[in-house]
Amino acid sequence: MNSGVRVGSIVEIPLLIDRSWLVIMVLLTTTNALTFAPRFGIIPGFLAGFVMALLLFASVLLHELGHSVVAQSQGIKVLSITLFCFGGVAAIERESSSPGKTLQVAIAGPAVSLILFCIFSTLTPLFPSGSLIHQLAVNLATINLALALFNMIPGLPLDGGQVLKAIIWQITGDRIQGFRWAAYSGKLLGGVAIATGLTLTITAGQWGGLWMALIGGFIWRNANRYGQLTNLQGALLKLVAADAMTRDSWDVTASTLRQSISRFLPVAQEHVVQEQTPLLEVIKHLERSRLRQITVLTSAGYVAGVIDRGDVVNAVARQLKVPLSEGQIQQIKLQGIYPQQLPLVAIAQTIAPIDVQLG
Repeated sequence: MNSGVRVGSIVEIPLLIDRSWLVIMVLLTTTNALTFAPRFGIIPGFLAGFVMALLLFASVLLHELGHSVVAQSQGIKVLSITLFCFGGVAAIERESSSPGKTLQVAIAGPAVSLILFCIFSTLTPLFPSGSLIHQLAVNLATINLALALFNMIPGLPLDGGQVLKAIIWQITGDRIQGFRWAAYSGKLLGGVAIATGLTLTITAGQWGGLWMALIGGFIWRNANRYGQLTNLQGALLKLVAADAMTRDSWDVTASTLRQSISRFLPVAQEHVVQEQTPLLEVIKHLERSRLRQITVLTSAGYVAGVIDRGDVVNAVARQLKVPLSEGQIQQIKLQGIYPQQLPLVAIAQTIAPIDVQLG
């Protein structure tokens, strides 16, 4: 979720509202109002329904703030918090740098929800049984408990998926393996939710099953996206500059003549990388310096070749065994931009350096 209307900020984090949030707010207000109205009257019932919907999303917001504050304590910038129809999401600039830190960020949200559950459970006996405020406290306690437990289901994009990723990363020492298994688990859980929800809707006429199927579809789609990004991360982490560079395509112009000559003479240039420089660093260097191409040097300081964005895409495609035509590569080289569906810059910027000591 990276779209929405900004409505303010909390602890310097932009708060966004997606359009789907407005739809679910109306539905939640109406549903709660129909529950409260027979006991407390139409106007108090609708007011209580509206307040209930607001407090629900306030609980979701606090849940996401839990993640965000812990991420900020690790020096990670939180780009935004977005509220949408299925809850909320905190967008962070990069991943945590160790399994232990990943676990801290993951469990912070459910921990906040559990604290809210305890607070509302403690407040419930203070209000007259059967009163409107008593019912609101009971509902909010139940919702926050459900929010904590649901989010701990072990599959991406849920918090439990991040916990599973951290555990597997700690055991195997491989961040990509952790991501991959958590994504597999999310797809499995999403598929089960879709099948169960549709079965309940079709065979038993339980329309709540349709909502379960929609949530399952959301989980499956995002888990599948995590899986694709994980494969892309894995490919990038294995590649170095030498795997991507073009060795023999030299245009002898005023701007490249020095590079052509320097194939035989040592050079000292500002925008160069070594053959064994990770491709992730090459991508970041290209973007940071706004270069169309970058020169690759041998360990002896001689020019070995050049890399542009077309070379990067070609190397990644080969690593993933995805066929690309020469025409497609040449178009990327000519335009000097990556394909929209290939978020290489975002991935390069979000992968954090790994701590020396894990955990």
